[in-house]
Amino acid sequence: MSTISQNQQNQNLPEEYPWYDSVCRHFSQSEKIPAAFFVCDELVSVHPHFSTGTSSHYELLTNFNINPGTISIAETKGHLLYGALWIPKTRFCSIIIGPVKTYKASDDDDIRLLPAPDSLDEDTAQILNAYIHASPILSYEQLYNKLAFLNFIVNGLESESLEEYSSHSNAFVETVKKTQETDIYQDREFSVLHNNYSYEQEFLRNITLGKQTDVKELLKEGAPYLFRAKYSLNEMRTLKDDFILTVTLVSRAAISGGLDVETALQLCDHYVITVERCDSMEKIHNLFSTMISDYAGRTARYALPANTPALVTECVNYINANLTKPITTQSVAKHFEKRREYLSMQFKQYTGYPISEFIMRQRVENAKALLRYTNFSLAQISFHLCFSDQSHFQRVFKKYMDTTPNAFRQAAESQNV
Repeated sequence: MSTISQNQQNQNLPEEYPWYDSVCRHFSQSEKIPAAFFVCDELVSVHPHFSTGTSSHYELLTNFNINPGTISIAETKGHLLYGALWIPKTRFCSIIIGPVKTYKASDDDDIRLLPAPDSLDEDTAQILNAYIHASPILSYEQLYNKLAFLNFIVNGLESESLEEYSSHSNAFVETVKKTQETDIYQDREFSVLHNNYSYEQEFLRNITLGKQTDVKELLKEGAPYLFRAKYSLNEMRTLKDDFILTVTLVSRAAISGGLDVETALQLCDHYVITVERCDSMEKIHNLFSTMISDYAGRTARYALPANTPALVTECVNYINANLTKPITTQSVAKHFEKRREYLSMQFKQYTGYPISEFIMRQRVENAKALLRYTNFSLAQISFHLCFSDQSHFQRVFKKYMDTTPNAFRQAAESQNV
């Protein structure tokens, strides 16, 4: 049910208003995105309904300017997005959709995504915090596509492509330039600068090469994070954002160094979730040290020489991503459209192993993790990693580890007691 104030009921609403209101309601219900109808900048109705007597949607639009145009998208300082759709055939009418988040915020930090959280009373802040927490996560492009679809329904108009839209929506860019120049001047005056670019590149290069000692030395002489940007007035939020940016870069550097893509990205997800749960800056700093050591250590086990050709690196990543499939030297060569003999020679020159042996070694490495950290049976593990049968798995494992899978699991369990 929509919300309409007493003053707004007396307005001369367009005769099509019930239809527009119905569109907003169905859009909100199907897309899980709030939608509001405005006439002359006055809120007429909003979906979903808010029982507080004021629209959370309206509160979020306070102090916000929308660029004129049939379709507009605006972004708050907290990276909330909302879209505006103007209705040319009804004078001064518009539909506002959103807000949507561009990333998942922790429960305590949702309210900080608002334009001016400190200006809100406690009750309103709690309501808006729950409202933001429930809002969906969408990219800029996804929101634009939904707005374009709504434009087609309401106005019967085909929207321009996102590229065309972006090309002439650059007023925000000019504003950023002006603000940036002022910030750069002030930061230089007070020596509040981002990390040196060469330091960042050296740091990531050592992650890629798995040089744990060099990484630790760089951390001693440089800032503990690759970024020191001002994302929020809240210092802990900024530290978390710095951590997230850093672990993202580190995970990609580890992939370049030979760590398999899925492991690197899942590890990244794990650390992002963990840092969001940290409730003190000390815990964030400690987690950072653990994260760097973890990635550097894992990459060291798979590190390739610095001059490794891209073909060999891509081949390693492809093998690591397909260990649960029946891959062979021939299938790998076919995937990269290379002669088997040529690829095998290149691969062994830089990894030290023939492709077939490298596949088996990587399967054993994966089996070790499954034996140590899960309760899956030997039969399940052997099937998962595409060994021909359990006996084959046991023979290969003993060949490379000089012990049986069961003995390895028992030793690992005794160490954890």
